[in-house]
Amino acid sequence: TTRRPSLSLAPTGYGYVDVEFCENTLDDWAVDSGRFVFGQEWVGESCLLEATSPDYWSVYGSDHVYTDDVQISTSVGYESTSDTGYHYSIILFRMQSLPDGNVTDMSGYFGYGCVITTDLGSDTAVLRLLEAKSSGREAVLGRSETFDYARDTFYDFVVSASGSSFWCGISESGTLLADVSADDQSFNEGRVAICAEPDQGTGTRYFRSLEVEGSVAAPTARPTG
Repeated sequence: TTRRPSLSLAPTGYGYVDVEFCENTLDDWAVDSGRFVFGQEWVGESCLLEATSPDYWSVYGSDHVYTDDVQISTSVGYESTSDTGYHYSIILFRMQSLPDGNVTDMSGYFGYGCVITTDLGSDTAVLRLLEAKSSGREAVLGRSETFDYARDTFYDFVVSASGSSFWCGISESGTLLADVSADDQSFNEGRVAICAEPDQGTGTRYFRSLEVEGSVAAPTARPTG
């Protein structure tokens, strides 16, 4: 049984993000790894963010640390001519750090993620709530039922986190297709990001919009070096 946490959201200033991706307008967000191209067109829509790196994870993340309750919403879709393999689109939250340059492996970055895992052979997917532990191990906190996940279609993808309770859901045209919830107390704050695995023939990922609601700690400079 899934449980969507009751959120207390009063986002202000840096804690509120509501953008389309016509261009990179957020000074306090950056492409931390891989390659994202802004202002792309696909399936009759424009102002899209396209993940285009064949070699590295593409990560677009916040400079700021979100505390307390947070909700991250985006829309995601993919195109692919392959009928084999799997690919992943992810909302990361309460991340203790994000890459500072291109990475081929995200296992060294600790926090939580909700992952759309797509089976290209059956045009289906599942949602998984994951924890990347500081020990270097990955834990599956929850997994949804399998749902239909078509190519060339946008789906609304949402994560809500309050205290130790997390919820993740995916919808099409306002109809909830699948959701998953979990509880965990390892991390209580952190950065947020949207993320796509390297495109090694499994398909191109597109993001249509991004909305983040929450409170942030005192602004800090992005790590360098």
